[in-house]
Amino acid sequence: NSIYQFTPKFQSSTKNNPLCGITSSAWWQMVRSRAGQIEWFTYAPRLLVISILSFINALLAWLEHCMYEQQIQATPLHPRPVFVLGHPRTGTTLLHSLLALDVDCDHDDQDDNHTTNTNRVNDSATTTTNFAICSTFCAGFPSCFLWFERWGKQLFRGVIDETRPMDNVPLDFDLPQEDELATNLLSAGTSPYMPLYFMKQEATDFRPFYAFDDDTKPTGKDADQYLPPDQMATARQKWTNAFLYLLRKLTLRAQLQDQAKSSSFSLPPPRRLLLKSPVHMARIRLLTQLFPEAQFIYIHRHPYEVFQSAAHMADTTYWYTYLNTPTNQQIQEFILRQYEILWDRYQEGKSQLQLQQQLVEV
Repeated sequence: NSIYQFTPKFQSSTKNNPLCGITSSAWWQMVRSRAGQIEWFTYAPRLLVISILSFINALLAWLEHCMYEQQIQATPLHPRPVFVLGHPRTGTTLLHSLLALDVDCDHDDQDDNHTTNTNRVNDSATTTTNFAICSTFCAGFPSCFLWFERWGKQLFRGVIDETRPMDNVPLDFDLPQEDELATNLLSAGTSPYMPLYFMKQEATDFRPFYAFDDDTKPTGKDADQYLPPDQMATARQKWTNAFLYLLRKLTLRAQLQDQAKSSSFSLPPPRRLLLKSPVHMARIRLLTQLFPEAQFIYIHRHPYEVFQSAAHMADTTYWYTYLNTPTNQQIQEFILRQYEILWDRYQEGKSQLQLQQQLVEV
């Protein structure tokens, strides 16, 4: 039995839903494969808005493809991205946001006047952010942000609240956000974030997407992470392609921003990527295969407090995104099993790192 009671709400709401940025082709793949799992009447307004926006997103994505595809494919990635790791509700958002503020200040004092650090940081003409990040707009609309971000932030400002439902932390299109939200959209749902929409299928359909590991068939409690090798290889490649494509776009976005500030005709070198998604805890092995020099920062919090906060988030936030209605037990099992998977996979992954050079735990 569930020890936490979750109350259905916001079922007619169309706000705070990352699917608002999906394209029609990816949306159709999702709907076609899961039509029997969707509660069409209960979530009709949400489904209608997502469907309409998916055609708009497809047009915006096509225009971006025409404008930037060659540049995206040619964009090099910095070899040492930084990954912020931690279970959901452990403080990863705060740490991510603080690190994203790290800047290099260009001091060009023409006289004896000393400009304060605060003024230099706020002066976009004289500062360069050290990291390329995935902003909330990039996470929500990953198919068109290179050219449409300036206008999209105004056009779509009504799709998110001013604060996060679970903790009243500011929610803004310019703030750092979890890259896995974008990868989920670009990969048409090849992600453990899919329970945000189909929680009733969480235990059977999405757990293999945490680590994408098919070396051996797991037994016991880990059997829920297994897919046949050919299916796992296909899923892993689909996720990897979407993930690397997103990172190239984020890198190019940062380069274009730096180029505009410097008035240079050539693109500057790529910035380091600063990325945060709790599910990356399970992927250290895969991430270091992609980026052997990657570095990781792990933040922790007492497990009891994490569960309490995660249950509160589920009851205040997840109802904005569901396409079917889960039971109390299904939501609670998702929270507990996710914690267990991430912890076990993190312990496996960290053993492969050069701890002093690649991992910091706080």
